[in-house]
Amino acid sequence: MNSFFGLEIARRALFTSQKAIDVTGHNIANADTKGYTLQRVVTAAVDPDLGGTRFLPPARALVGCGVTVQNIEQVRNAYLDRQYRKENALKGEWEVKSQGLENIEMFFDESSGSSVTAAISRFIASLNELSKVPDGKEQRTNLLQSGLILTETINHAYSTLKTLQDEHNRAIKDTVTQINSLVKSIASLNEQIERFEIRGDRANDLRDQRNLLLDDLSKLINITAYENSGGHLVIEVSNKTMLEHNTYDLLEAEQAAYNPVTGANDLYNVVWSSSGEPVDVATGTFKGHLDLRDGDPIDNFGIPYLIENLNKLARTLAEEINSIHSSGYTLPHESNGYTSVTGINFFAIPTDGSGNEVPVTAQNISINEEIINNIFNIAASSVEIDGSYGTGNNHIVLDLISLFERNDIPEVGGFNTFYRGILAELGVETNYAKNKYEGQSALVDNIDYNRMSVSAVSIDEELSNLVKYQHSYAAAARMITAIDEALDILINKTGLVGR
Repeated sequence: MNSFFGLEIARRALFTSQKAIDVTGHNIANADTKGYTLQRVVTAAVDPDLGGTRFLPPARALVGCGVTVQNIEQVRNAYLDRQYRKENALKGEWEVKSQGLENIEMFFDESSGSSVTAAISRFIASLNELSKVPDGKEQRTNLLQSGLILTETINHAYSTLKTLQDEHNRAIKDTVTQINSLVKSIASLNEQIERFEIRGDRANDLRDQRNLLLDDLSKLINITAYENSGGHLVIEVSNKTMLEHNTYDLLEAEQAAYNPVTGANDLYNVVWSSSGEPVDVATGTFKGHLDLRDGDPIDNFGIPYLIENLNKLARTLAEEINSIHSSGYTLPHESNGYTSVTGINFFAIPTDGSGNEVPVTAQNISINEEIINNIFNIAASSVEIDGSYGTGNNHIVLDLISLFERNDIPEVGGFNTFYRGILAELGVETNYAKNKYEGQSALVDNIDYNRMSVSAVSIDEELSNLVKYQHSYAAAARMITAIDEALDILINKTGLVGR
């Protein structure tokens, strides 16, 4: 072992300290960079060089060769990453549901004067006024106006819910676009990482970018991400491989899914591009939009469920009122030739394009044109009215008023109680979604805090490391100086005699 061996040890120490200072500086520079993961230099002692020590005693041969940099690793916890992405998907789902249901509840705000309940109350009040003056023109006009307000309010409720369903339908297509874009970006990063790491280095900053994209993707749809035995990233959705390294299977949104609201195939159906099979979406914002768009039964509360109940209210309201009203007699007036007739419906019977009758819904409920054109066609009397001076009675109006006091009406029980029941269910579901979202947000924040406690940069810790590595560098430099001085004595001064 020659005298220059110590210089090699010192050189390695100097290089390692410099690399550690560089990494520390990189950490400090990115302390506030979103997604940045703390980096550390991994070092190892270099084994003794036994090549030229065959005939030396073991105690003299086993001298280490200093230190070497093995790797620059990220300080990251894979378990916490998996937990974060799993819970982040649930957070995304409940965030969409919470916001969506709150928007619906805001529209159905019963404190406003434009609610369905308020419109029903105005209609009942108009009936009460007409019962006092069954032949009054003003009272009949008020009843017509309150009827128009009631139907328009129900129509508007349907229109609002249908618009919200359309928005969630478009959001599903937009989510598919976002998912595909993220998958393509991750595949591109996978290629860049492979090209960089094939030389034996570690593409930590590229991996940070990829982890950020994985976090974003996990909020949209339930994913499982891991590296296989070949070191390639694999992303699965419900056990179906979406991406493996740079090979991926994208999603497609086809406007072919059945819509229970319209009865047409006008909703987006999401399938795998390669096979056309439906995508099994378990959680994520994707799932939130799907449930709100398609949810029909009470255990999967969504817009179709609300619309179906609104349809039931409109249909029953029209059928029950028409049944009573059509049995009454109109008021003779100049506008109807002073004739009192029966069989006129208060609400119109809707028809399709071929003229066939179709059920009344919240979308098509309206006042009969015969009544809109002539308020004296409102039937208030249970008996035929003779001549131009008769007024008949108010029995039909009283029957209509009593209809709103009943709780045994088929399908709905009572009109007000049925509608309030819909609102109560909406309130319960909204509060449940809000509580789930808040709880899930707290859980995700806690997991992310734990992730950051491992991966985030601490300026104080890095400054402490900087001082440590600075001293290591200075010590290595001093070692080189000491060896240089020793060699100078050996080479230039050994054997010299003073003159």
